Amino acid sequence: MSNEYKDWIWDHVQDIAIERGLVDTITDVFPRDPAQGSPDHIWGLKNGQPVHYYVKYDPEFGYLYEHRELEPFEV
Repeated sequence: MSNEYKDWIWDHVQDIAIERGLVDTITDVFPRDPAQGSPDHIWGLKNGQPVHYYVKYDPEFGYLYEHRELEPFEV
């Protein structure tokens, strides 16, 4: 998978999270496996509060976001 395509996927996944109103600002993303291209975790802020989502791709439903407990990070 090309780096340009991976970057596009990362941007797309982040755009979806913002469009769905899950986050106002994304502070960090973390991939499961860089070869797969899509981020596994998104950290950000929603209404000034930190949030963390696990992201997975389902061929039938597209990208799915699951709210997770926060891991320590500085805002």
